Amino acid sequence: MVVGANGVAPLRQQTWADATKMDHAGVQGSLVDASSRTFYRLISAMGMFPEPYYDPGPPPRALTCRYRRWCSS
Repeated sequence: MVVGANGVAPLRQQTWADATKMDHAGVQGSLVDASSRTFYRLISAMGMFPEPYYDPGPPPRALTCRYRRWCSS
């Protein structure tokens, strides 16, 4: 199993990526919010972003918790 930064919801990944790209380009302030976060909230509300709030945590937890020594509880 590969572990990476994709352990968050897809909508959060996309908004973070866009905000980071804009930051690297020197864009700051409300333009970042308006063009990334607000835009993707609108797209999600319209049903155009597939599975925006998918929780990627349960499948890996189900794999690791078969062995009691790896479980956190």
